[in-house]
Amino acid sequence: MRIGITIWEDRISPLMDTSQRLLVVEVEDLQEVARAEMDLPEPYLPLRIQRLGDSRLDVLICGAVSGYLEGMLMGLGIPIFAWTSGNVDDVLKSFLTGALRPMEPGRRRGRGRGGCG
Repeated sequence: MRIGITIWEDRISPLMDTSQRLLVVEVEDLQEVARAEMDLPEPYLPLRIQRLGDSRLDVLICGAVSGYLEGMLMGLGIPIFAWTSGNVDDVLKSFLTGALRPMEPGRRRGRGRGGCG
């Protein structure tokens, strides 16, 4: 399994749309076997999506994500664990133990009262 995690220093990048780095973690039998960082220099979102699709990810873990980018990511068919925050290694451990849940299509977390925000 190839897990992509948007990163900023040792934490989940707060906004997927502007994240500049992606950590790609290879996992076999729930154990990490390799990790590598990949730059995401493309400011144009369709090119960024193409780069993510070319990386053959099985899962994407990220922070906040705009509705526009969310729709493009869903088109890749990659499960998204968005609106995630924290230390990268802690979040990865939560994912591997099943404690992290994927985002439901069209449903955002942390939007505040009344769905506005």
